[in-house]
Amino acid sequence: MVLPEVCDVIFSPVVEEVLPSSTESLPVGRSGHCCCTDGSYLYVYGGYNPEPHTSLHLEENNLHPGLIVIPNREVLIELWIFHIASRRWTLVQRPLIPEAAASSCMVRFGRHLLVFGGSVFAYGGMMSNSLHVCSLHDMTWSVVDCGGAYTDYPPKAYGQSVTVVQNEMLYVFGGSVNLYMAPVSDLHRINLRSNRHQRNWERLNPGGEVPRGRYKHEMVEYDNRLYLFGGGQFSNAEGLDCVHVYCIDHNYWALEETMPDENNGFPKSRKYFGCAQRDNIVIICGGEHPKSEALDDLWTLDLNQLQWRRLNCSLPKPIYFHRVALTPSGKLYIYGGIVGDSERTSKLLSVQIFFPKLSELSWERLTEHFHSLHQRTRSELQMLGIPPSFLHRLERPKLGSLVELRQ
Repeated sequence: MVLPEVCDVIFSPVVEEVLPSSTESLPVGRSGHCCCTDGSYLYVYGGYNPEPHTSLHLEENNLHPGLIVIPNREVLIELWIFHIASRRWTLVQRPLIPEAAASSCMVRFGRHLLVFGGSVFAYGGMMSNSLHVCSLHDMTWSVVDCGGAYTDYPPKAYGQSVTVVQNEMLYVFGGSVNLYMAPVSDLHRINLRSNRHQRNWERLNPGGEVPRGRYKHEMVEYDNRLYLFGGGQFSNAEGLDCVHVYCIDHNYWALEETMPDENNGFPKSRKYFGCAQRDNIVIICGGEHPKSEALDDLWTLDLNQLQWRRLNCSLPKPIYFHRVALTPSGKLYIYGGIVGDSERTSKLLSVQIFFPKLSELSWERLTEHFHSLHQRTRSELQMLGIPPSFLHRLERPKLGSLVELRQ
């Protein structure tokens, strides 16, 4: 008997709040941030909070002791890491962190974080089209040296979407270039593996059903095709009954119909939502429907059949401008966003979307009851019988020399 992959076919997934083991160092609530994970850490970069705040207490900030934090009213120029095993937040403030930290894009590329675009406050006043890299070995930042003609560069914008194809090509689509102008529908790419003299931006000019310009959408890659979801202009949101699909091999856009859930139809049109992917399965959750209706639903789309299915669970509250990240073990983390009228939340939620291995379940139970495992030496952990494949999840980032992008 072959069991289905998504959990809610067998039982109803439960969305739970993940409570930190220590409250000495915590991020403030935010919207417009970025989030990704490698299974050991959750990485949260940037965001926006209009209220006066000081983000953290620094007594436990071992990665950069003595750092002075000035209360900030607007854009959060910072990188937080959440250690999943110990449930502890740590701020990592390092030189050269990108300043356009609101509504930028972030994707994990091996042992690096790539950050592109974004804006400072006020939105659209100063935007970025620079590509930044953060090494996960030592948490140092640098700017990726990109070339090409100026007209081939992506526009300075915020709210774009990015994805990496075949562990080589970075694609960038859309974004808002100005508060008073419509979002763009430009598609660009750059080869991350080429040397710096050949690492040039390329503006693509696809044929077919080119999507309307949009921002705060999501884009994923599967089988050498790019799938575009949601987003929109400032007063509307794109529907999800059809999706735009870009064929990389033929440089061509097509508009393809999706299939509705048998009982729940199609997801509502939305922007500012969360999106994650595992192979052919895309997960979306929350977001904002036109006329300021916040959403609390979770859906999956099978890219092989373009079949929607609503999951048998909901978020605790409707939320938008949040971000999500999916671990290799199939757990979806949901962080931040706007709840209610304008409250920026700092809550971290999780829900098991895919069936985990028994070893993952055992590891999760162990770390739930023993939050200090990260303080043990490697030899002590080995004596406790922890498998080598899990030991790296307890390691902390190291500070040292910059690691080059191509390594």
